[in-house]
Amino acid sequence: MRRWPCEIPIDGSPKDVHDAVSAYSRWLGQSDIPMILFYGHPGGLIREDGVAWCRNTIANLEAVDIGAGIHFVQEDNPHFIGKELSR
Repeated sequence: MRRWPCEIPIDGSPKDVHDAVSAYSRWLGQSDIPMILFYGHPGGLIREDGVAWCRNTIANLEAVDIGAGIHFVQEDNPHFIGKELSR
């Protein structure tokens, strides 16, 4: 419970995590792999500004609004998500 909050990169620290997240972010912006992001409102970890960052940064991304949802969006609207995935 204590370790995870200590690993969130803030102002470049911890450096190893910051570097890994930065490299992954660059890869997301260049990848040609199709990606899908399901997000809900009000959202938990990914809110409106995070969705905007994803849309502006991640290449080949489809962002799908599932409606009401917080953290476990697959439980908030499972049938809609299933239909979108099968599409």
